[in-house]
Amino acid sequence: MNIKSRTPGMMQLAVIGGILMGMAPLSIDMYLPAFALIAAEMKSPEALVQLSLSVFLAGITIGQLFYGPVSDRIGRKKPLITGIILYVLSSLGCILTSDIRIFILFRFLQAVGAAAGMVISQVVVTDVFPDIRKASRVFSFLMVVLSVAPIVAPTIGSFLLGQSGWRSIFWVLLGIGSLNILTVIFGLPETTGPNPSVKISQSLKTYLSILKNPGFMKIASARNIANAGMFIYITASPFVFLQIFSLSEFQYGFVFAGTAGAAMAGNIVNSILLKKFDPERLFDTTMVLSLVFGLLAGVLSVISPGMIFVIVVLAGYMFTIGMMLPNSTGIALSGHGKNTGSASSLLGSLQFVAAFAASAAMSMAPIGSIKPMTIGIAVCGIIAALIHFIKRPE
Repeated sequence: MNIKSRTPGMMQLAVIGGILMGMAPLSIDMYLPAFALIAAEMKSPEALVQLSLSVFLAGITIGQLFYGPVSDRIGRKKPLITGIILYVLSSLGCILTSDIRIFILFRFLQAVGAAAGMVISQVVVTDVFPDIRKASRVFSFLMVVLSVAPIVAPTIGSFLLGQSGWRSIFWVLLGIGSLNILTVIFGLPETTGPNPSVKISQSLKTYLSILKNPGFMKIASARNIANAGMFIYITASPFVFLQIFSLSEFQYGFVFAGTAGAAMAGNIVNSILLKKFDPERLFDTTMVLSLVFGLLAGVLSVISPGMIFVIVVLAGYMFTIGMMLPNSTGIALSGHGKNTGSASSLLGSLQFVAAFAASAAMSMAPIGSIKPMTIGIAVCGIIAALIHFIKRPE
C-alpha cells in the first residue's frame, strides 16, 4: 500500500500539526504570569524563574537536533510519540517539585519532549506537499492554529493562577500532552517509511553539509534573527507591562493575546497572498517590514512612549513574524530529499539558539525601563533585513 495514501488533507494536517507544535508555545507562554508566585513559593530569585524559560529554549534547541535524523531513519510516528511521552512525564515532574533547580531540570526535559512536535510536524508537511507554495500555504494554516496558543495561553494561565495556583498550569500542559499522544496514534498516519540509507551515525556530517548550503543559511539566518526579536518580547513583556506600565496579570494576558493575535493575522494574510504571489516574493516583503518595525522599536528606545504606542509597534513586529515564518520554512526545507528531517531539525535548532541567546540576554539586562526590550527588537529586525538584502560579493 502507498504509505501516503492515508495522509490527512491540508486543513486536517494544519490542525494536527498546529496542535503538536502548540506544546512548546503553550509551555512558554502559559506560565509567564506565574513567575513571581513560583519565585515566592520556591524561595528563589525571580531571575532563576526567568532562567527556566531560557533553559526551556535550550532544551528545544538540543532536542530538535535529535528528532530529525531519527525520523528520517525510522519514520515519523515512533520518535514523535516518544517525545510526547517525555513531555508528559516532565510536566508531572514540574508539578511535584518544590526546588527551583529541579524545576529548571524538568523544564529542560519538557522542552526536549516538546521538540518532537516542533520538528516532525513540519517534516510531515513537506512529506505530503513537496511543492514550496503548497507547503507554505499549509505552514500558514498550521501557524494560524499555532498562533492561538500564545493568544489564549497567558489568559488561561492567569485564570488558573487565580483559581488553583501555578501548579494547575502544568496539570493542563500534562493533559494536553496526553491528548496529543492519542492524536498521533489515531489521527496521524505514517508519512514515510524506514530508510536504511540514512545513517544516524552520519548526522553530524549531514548537518555540516546543510550548513554549507548558502541558500539555506541565508534564509535561516535572516528568519531566526528576526524571530529572536519575538522572544525578546516574550521574555521582557511580564516586567514591562506588569511593573513599568502597572497592569494586572489579567490585563497583561489581554495585551499579550492582542500582540499574538497580530501574528495570527500575519499568518492569515500570508495564506491569502500565497494564492497570487510566490513565497520568495512574500519573504522579501516581510524583510522590509522587519526593517521598518525594527527602526520604530529603535525610536521607542530614545523617547518616552505611552503604552499604546509600544503595543502598536510590538503588534506590527509580531504581524511581520506571522507572515515571515511560513514562507521561510517552506523555502528552507525544500530540496533536501531524504534529509528533510535533518534540515527541519537544524532550522528549528538555529531558531532556538537565537531565541535562547535573546532570552538569556533579556534575563541579564538591567531592570528599570523598556529600553532593553526595544533595543533588542530593533537590533534583531534591522540585522535580519541586512542579512537578507545585502548580497555577498561573488
